Amino acid sequence: MPVTARVDDTLNAARHMADAGVEVIIVLGGDGTHRAVVRECGGVPIAGLSTGTNNAFPEMREATITGLASGLYATGKVPASHALASNKRLDIVIRDADGGFRRDIALVDAVIAHEHFIGARALWKADTLAAVYVAFADPQAIGLSAIAGLLEPLGRREAGGLAIELAAPGQGEFELRAPIAPGLLSQVSVAGWQRLEHARPHRVRQRAGIVALDGERELAFGPHDEVTVTLHEHAFRSIDVAACMRYAARERLMRSIPGSIPATH
Repeated sequence: MPVTARVDDTLNAARHMADAGVEVIIVLGGDGTHRAVVRECGGVPIAGLSTGTNNAFPEMREATITGLASGLYATGKVPASHALASNKRLDIVIRDADGGFRRDIALVDAVIAHEHFIGARALWKADTLAAVYVAFADPQAIGLSAIAGLLEPLGRREAGGLAIELAAPGQGEFELRAPIAPGLLSQVSVAGWQRLEHARPHRVRQRAGIVALDGERELAFGPHDEVTVTLHEHAFRSIDVAACMRYAARERLMRSIPGSIPATH
């Protein structure tokens, strides 16, 4: 396939692999790369390996074991019921006054900011934030999801999401300090929060601004646009590395008898 050095390469590669009928797609990258693969991989499970910094979705795992677990699933040695984990996703839809719409997804968080231009990709100025929507939130996370993680922790496999409304400095119910980037501890003013339910759209109150998906500015919207965020449970599947390896040990998949010919699949 032609290489453009843009996110289109990831989108096209994931689409081609899904069309070819692969069993697993192994993803090396950060939140943005994993989000791009999930957009195009359909029902193909992914196995994520975190590279770079400030990632919330891909877990830090040893690559050899991740590859081994993925291979055991792909060759049918570990059944899907034991090998796969279900993941949540946020769907963001922007509808304009003429009935047109734009749609994208987030795996961890969708953040609404008061800014009006996409410009630089990373979003890190706390005083520009208007709302934070998360599929899950870990109090140990670094990034915009850390706001939710320190407010009301929410597990990856736990039902529901969280919607947080922010206010101008000093205008909310309280101030919350959160590590929104490596080495950057910022204070945000929390106006209120509520849980997101599966498949129930939540309308964004902010009338104009930008939407950052998994930490990067992606979409701009104006005063005549309607923006909704919808949480979806069981949206895509990923390899549960620990569960695969426990199954392999319990079922003695890695054992062989001296002098025997290894079984092939």
